[in-house]
Amino acid sequence: MAVQSDIMWRVSYDMFFQRFRDGDADSIRLDEQSWGELRRATVLRDADNCPARLASNGATADIYGIPAEPGPLDGFMVNHMEPGAADLIMRIAVAGGATILLLDGPVLITDPDQADHLPESLRRDVRSAQTGTELLRAIGE
Repeated sequence: MAVQSDIMWRVSYDMFFQRFRDGDADSIRLDEQSWGELRRATVLRDADNCPARLASNGATADIYGIPAEPGPLDGFMVNHMEPGAADLIMRIAVAGGATILLLDGPVLITDPDQADHLPESLRRDVRSAQTGTELLRAIGE
């Protein structure tokens, strides 16, 4: 992947994170450690389920659908992600067993067992990703 400036990455590129079970949407459940990491990375929050600004490795991302208090998530969306925040986003996705839906790219699974639980309509272009580098590579293709 060609190196791009952070300005290129700050555009509003929406990524959706959802867990699936038997072809249907399922709740994402984060453990206490993942919730703690998410709370420590949150630098700005206006209200529940409104965008929160995350900061990690000197980079930021906006995240929607994350309540202030721990609990099951219906899914969440990330945009305005700078490359340095990709590892944090992927640690949360992996911990919660989330699938990443890119608007114009492949469906990314964080665990091989997830492929069998995807709805048929999402099974055309499925790839594995567990790191921020793999996420950025899929976005850049």
